[in-house]
Amino acid sequence: MLDIHSHIVFAVDDGSEDLAESVAMLDAAKAAGIDCIYATPHMKSKDTDVTPIHRNFLALKPYAEERRIALRLGFEYNISAIDTTRFDRVREFVLRDADTLLLEMPFSHWPPEWRRIVTGIQKLGLQIIVAHPERYLPIQRDHELLNELVDRGCLLQCNASSILSSKVEKRRAVDYIREMGRLDFVATDAHSTQEYGLFRKAVQKVGAEINYPAF
Repeated sequence: MLDIHSHIVFAVDDGSEDLAESVAMLDAAKAAGIDCIYATPHMKSKDTDVTPIHRNFLALKPYAEERRIALRLGFEYNISAIDTTRFDRVREFVLRDADTLLLEMPFSHWPPEWRRIVTGIQKLGLQIIVAHPERYLPIQRDHELLNELVDRGCLLQCNASSILSSKVEKRRAVDYIREMGRLDFVATDAHSTQEYGLFRKAVQKVGAEINYPAF
């Protein structure tokens, strides 16, 4: 199984704290039936130094290979970090081996120019996967935004924890996505080992509904 969203690279964001925890996350992923992981550290500022990310990713990769897990690098790119004068720089942060950007929106207030930014990314020939749309307050308040994202050609990725959540607003957004038939990806968004057990339970619950489109 594929996991396109994780914070498994150690000591670079709010995910894994050290190599030992990252290796434990690999073991948990393997136990959950995952054989391909995109490591997607947060990219929240256009000035972020990515050198430690690349270094720690390469340090972790042999441990993934030992477990026969394909570990690939990408980024969870926050729309507020995009330099609208240099859209082409976004190419540096796509999911490796795919012309696809995992795009994070602000949790409360979306920038007024978000539509223009989405269009600018797409004009580069890039596919957009919107990370965990069910968590965003604007979508929880107005599910029609999900229709607009889909109409604009975006794919949707829900978190496994959201599928199992008891929080009403989050669950309603997930249910709406399921009713749309646009549960394109389910991912762990793993920050520790515990999310992998949730992933297995979520896939058992909605596995037949997941599209997993080629990208």
